[in-house]
Amino acid sequence: MSDENTMADTSYNTHKDPSVPVLFSSPEQCCGCGACAAACPVQAISLHEDGCGYIYPQIDEALCIRCGRCKQVCGYQHALVSESAGNAYAAATSSTQIKYSASGGIFGAMARAMLEQGGVVVGCRYDNCNGLLYAAHHVVDDKADLPALLGSKYVQSDMVSVYPKVKQYIKDGHNVLFSGTPCQIAGLHGYLGEKLWASSHLVTIDLVCHGVPNQKMLQNYLAEVKQKYANNSEVVDARFRPKRDGWSNSLQLELVFSDGSEKFIPSDQSSYYDAFLALKTLRESCYHCPFAGRKRPADLTIGDFWGIEEQCPELLEGNGGPFSLFAGVSCVLVNSDRGSEWLEKLGSQLTMEQVPFEAVAAQNAQLKAPAALPKDRADWLRAFEQGGWDEVEHLWLRAKRKQNLRRRVGKLFPVSVKHVIKAVGKQLRL
Repeated sequence: MSDENTMADTSYNTHKDPSVPVLFSSPEQCCGCGACAAACPVQAISLHEDGCGYIYPQIDEALCIRCGRCKQVCGYQHALVSESAGNAYAAATSSTQIKYSASGGIFGAMARAMLEQGGVVVGCRYDNCNGLLYAAHHVVDDKADLPALLGSKYVQSDMVSVYPKVKQYIKDGHNVLFSGTPCQIAGLHGYLGEKLWASSHLVTIDLVCHGVPNQKMLQNYLAEVKQKYANNSEVVDARFRPKRDGWSNSLQLELVFSDGSEKFIPSDQSSYYDAFLALKTLRESCYHCPFAGRKRPADLTIGDFWGIEEQCPELLEGNGGPFSLFAGVSCVLVNSDRGSEWLEKLGSQLTMEQVPFEAVAAQNAQLKAPAALPKDRADWLRAFEQGGWDEVEHLWLRAKRKQNLRRRVGKLFPVSVKHVIKAVGKQLRL
């Protein structure tokens, strides 16, 4: 993405009237959670896409009343986190519903318990927007609507409309379970304020977040997929990491089409999925995330317990333990007393074993540091800005061909020869 376009896209932060709040001075300072837009009392803030589809807030100077509410609610820049980090667990639900979840089914179990108690659940689902999938947060009060919130959706969701709904539910005395990325949880914290945030009616869950691409990227990619696989049938669902081959072999993308057909694509054969895993398409703030560590913004943190077979092999069923690599295992971090209390309410619905935090973090890099910024990320963004996902696909295919060629060449030479070639190469560059 060119500097010229970046400047143009963020120019709304340089106002003619210096009394208008400046929400952020560079892209890494905004996570796009939309709390500022939801909190504005005169609706002077709206979210706009930059040249690559990442959303940023824009203030209408003519409407702005200079109250400063937008800056007050920014949980990302204020890095709102729990005061203390608690215990870590390996966990899985005993329910048959585990197969519909990405890992151990912890969110699903908590969500069903919340609904059974008369509360509501807030999470991300896909909507159909003019034939395109659109990820947005919604409030669910019926078990029949819960499956749409389950599973991984590797894209940033729209949050703006759900903030006031959550606030009203809490004020009305309803219990609310809210799930989202850490920056979305922090946005909710800032929007609600300390009094409502501390309410016993609210429990929050953040995800061990890899980072997020944007909706325009996903929609562009799915449009390409539609042409390639489905004879122009619409994509009605995109399920990342389905458990058709088990949790430990779940790095696939399952696409469901309007004609009833399905397509399973391994992650390394999907340009969108592969670019996501390689950190090429995350928004700028993800590479500077203040929540990528042990201290978290939510009551509970959930994710996949990747590497459990190496870190805690005694916990697997083959070694006499309670967990299955096929069914899935979650990691759970308890960050507050409120989170601990809600876990206790689930009782026998969960199987939990306390583990060292370091065991959970060993293969969950975002529990130690933000995503590393790839050196060639700008090339991928430039390709998308200039030619949409079709151009990214070409870039990805070229990179795959080079990678495969290097592998084939590498197999032709023993290690000793490779060392000589590298040494000669270094000398030639001097």
